[in-house]
Amino acid sequence: MSKKDVLYIDSDDDITSVIDKMSNSNGNILALVLPKKYSVLKSSVNMKLLKKTADKSKKKIVLITKDDSLLPLAGSAGVFVAPTLKSRPAVPSFDDPTEREDVVDGEDPDLDQEASVEDLSADPDAKAKKEKKPSTSSSDRSAKIKSIKEASKIKVPNFDRFRLRIVLAVLGVIGLGVGWYFAFYVVPKANVVIQAQTSRVATEVEFTVDPAAEADDLETNTVTGQIQEISKTVTERFDATGEKDVGQKASGIITVQNCDSDSSVTLEAGTTFTDNTTGFNFVSSAAVTVPGGSFSGGGCSTPGEEDVNVVAAESGDTRNLSPRGYTIAGQSSFITGFGGNMSGGTSEIVTVVSADDLNKAQTLLLEKTDENIRAELAALFPQGTVIIDESFAQTNTAPKPSIEVDEEATEASVSAQFTYSIIGVSEESMSAILEQKQREMVDSETQGILDNGVSRVELTLAEAHDAASGVWLLNGSTDGFVGPEINVDQLAEEISGKRFSEAVDLIKSRPGISEVDLELTPFWVFSVPSADKTTITIEISDNNLQ
Repeated sequence: MSKKDVLYIDSDDDITSVIDKMSNSNGNILALVLPKKYSVLKSSVNMKLLKKTADKSKKKIVLITKDDSLLPLAGSAGVFVAPTLKSRPAVPSFDDPTEREDVVDGEDPDLDQEASVEDLSADPDAKAKKEKKPSTSSSDRSAKIKSIKEASKIKVPNFDRFRLRIVLAVLGVIGLGVGWYFAFYVVPKANVVIQAQTSRVATEVEFTVDPAAEADDLETNTVTGQIQEISKTVTERFDATGEKDVGQKASGIITVQNCDSDSSVTLEAGTTFTDNTTGFNFVSSAAVTVPGGSFSGGGCSTPGEEDVNVVAAESGDTRNLSPRGYTIAGQSSFITGFGGNMSGGTSEIVTVVSADDLNKAQTLLLEKTDENIRAELAALFPQGTVIIDESFAQTNTAPKPSIEVDEEATEASVSAQFTYSIIGVSEESMSAILEQKQREMVDSETQGILDNGVSRVELTLAEAHDAASGVWLLNGSTDGFVGPEINVDQLAEEISGKRFSEAVDLIKSRPGISEVDLELTPFWVFSVPSADKTTITIEISDNNLQ
């Protein structure tokens, strides 16, 4: 005899377990009561497999569930659904009827859809025992079925939107994870400033800087040096103050008389004739040969004579002279000249460069100093270089005027090429020299050099320095500070992961440490990060540095 069986499905039952329960049941009509949010039958494959298994074993199944998301899948597979055991079963509507299996319009001749699931039975005798119900017309039945179909229609979820939300949720979780990692492992930093109990160590060293050395030699206190040079053209401008007459030159004829001997005398072109009164000079235009004079009674009775054309050495109307005598340069007093009228001279005064103008400008040029040149040279060195001010040097080429002396001009200039140089020593090399001296003065087992004083070192030339040697012999003077030996790398490892107060107490517990300032950033960080993100500075108080 056929009967109905109610099967309760557990939330952890898979499709195989559900089919096993159906196979083990003796009922022909099976009401499968599903748990809330049962996901196994949300697969169309599992739903169709369930329906196919029921049909194969000639059993009718009804899913008891209020999960609306199962209705489209049940409708597509032709599986009856009821919200409760007291409700009437119906196949949910589905938009594509071609995918239904073994059902037309949700009707099943072996399943009484007028009865609740609780009253369902395939036994005819059981049906006869029921209270006889009023007959229902065919049209009323169709209307009820239509009503059930309409009531069972649900809105199909938008799975694309659901999938997008899932993706966004996953990305959000990943973003939160990455943000958390950066916030607690990448961003955190710790800055530790330690004030240690220190003592001053006055340090005096004598060392050599050799720009040609390939490496430092601490045994001989010799370090390498770097030379930086800058070349510049320096110009000094000045106003011309000289004057020159550029008018026409006077000219005329001078008669040369020879009473020196009876031999002829030749005067070369360019011979200077000087006026005995004014001192003005005239220059011969051509060579002239003057015959010898005649002598009698021990004296010159008749001088030898010859005329020569002359031109005034300088322009100006003051050279227009009346006839007068002239002295001839390079000749004895017995060879003289007598000139006629000198004429044609005119005056035109212009400004020219005088020798005095040029000398003054050259002096100012060589005395010029470039206030910024030392800073420019220092900027050429790499960071961390100690500049040796005493090594500053300046050389220059011979000054060259733009306008020569006696040339017409109102202003002119004089220029020269200047080369500036200076030597620097790396702080690393300078520190090695200082620390070598300081280690000789302290107990290295208990004290360490906290500040070797390289930033305050004062350098001067040693008495034995020889500028021509090409090396620099220097004296260095500074104050170093020694205190407790602290391995900052090891200390950073020790405080890593410690909370604020624990880290401060651990550092203060070391001998020779008076104050500790620990700063953790950002504000949400409460423990010291890894050693590579921790900076430890040992600070010397300002009072000690004075």
